[in-house]
Amino acid sequence: MAEKAGEGVKPGGRQFYVVWMSAAAAPEPSKPSAEVRDAHHDYLAALEAQGVLFAAGPFRDADGSRPGCGMMILKTRTFAEAHAIAAREPYRLHGLRTHKIMPWQLNEGALVGMV
Repeated sequence: MAEKAGEGVKPGGRQFYVVWMSAAAAPEPSKPSAEVRDAHHDYLAALEAQGVLFAAGPFRDADGSRPGCGMMILKTRTFAEAHAIAAREPYRLHGLRTHKIMPWQLNEGALVGMV
């Protein structure tokens, strides 16, 4: 049985939202890719400055190439806030990526004391 948000939360656990960004099936970019990439990096820097972005980065294939997907881990209060942030991410906004969000709770590991 699936847990509802907040159930089974360990004391001291921190709630995050993992945003899986995948390449769109048939992308039709509205801007040149270099402009979108620059806007993407600016967007992530702004989220980090606001204390919302916990981590982000691309996935790589076994040969080191980038398949056009990645993830962001967001520190927001709600799923709706995480969704709004993901929807405004430039690659997503310009039709190059889709996203899926999963709530994630940080309970254990070296990062626990750092957040």
